[in-house]
Amino acid sequence: MSLQNDTSWFAKEQKRRLKSADLPTPEDHISQAQDHMSAANMVKNHDHEAAAEHLAKAGIHTQAAAKHYEAHSKHWIQKAIKHPGAFTKQAKKAHKSVGGMISSVKAHPNKFSSTTKHRAALANTLRKMHKEK
Repeated sequence: MSLQNDTSWFAKEQKRRLKSADLPTPEDHISQAQDHMSAANMVKNHDHEAAAEHLAKAGIHTQAAAKHYEAHSKHWIQKAIKHPGAFTKQAKKAHKSVGGMISSVKAHPNKFSSTTKHRAALANTLRKMHKEK
């Protein structure tokens, strides 16, 4: 038996096994990627529930997707605030108001830690939400 015949037999055998195992085809992977992209666009537009529903309809239930959409659930504020009052405490320590501290962080981001920048961004977001009501 030559090496070429052996290789072609092996390739045929693999194809047969793949067909019988009902494994995902490349088209399935493309379809799944398109579903993920559609869901990502929905998330960009802040339609998190629709994105989760879209993925569920497509049969995509990954742990990473669940964590991602859970993080963007209705209770995101409670999950975002790990240390209530920490940013206000930082502002008072710097002898500034919360608004003044937000302005300082925006004006000179290199002077502040990443945690302070994140806290300032969250404080600014919460201030905007409070004004909208």
